[in-house]
Amino acid sequence: MFRKLSALMESEDTQRLISENEELILEATEVANDFSKVLKNFTLEHPEEFLGENTEETYKNIRLFSEVATSQFMTELTHLCGSVIPEPLQEAKVDDYL
Repeated sequence: MFRKLSALMESEDTQRLISENEELILEATEVANDFSKVLKNFTLEHPEEFLGENTEETYKNIRLFSEVATSQFMTELTHLCGSVIPEPLQEAKVDDYL
């Protein structure tokens, strides 16, 4: 699997796509890295949403919320960035590398 991913990332088309969209990729990375601060602030501002009968249950509630929120956030961020980045050349399909 790693060799297939490496071959895909090393292709000229992929390198060109990354180069042409470097600013967007960097911005998306920064936004993704800052999301943990959003989660922390929400948790601190709304403790009643997470309190359980004990510390273990409270931890579980925070962890579950964080996992679901992060998954949803990354899905939406990926979709948004994917709609901005043009499709790679038709002759360079992912299947060609698999």
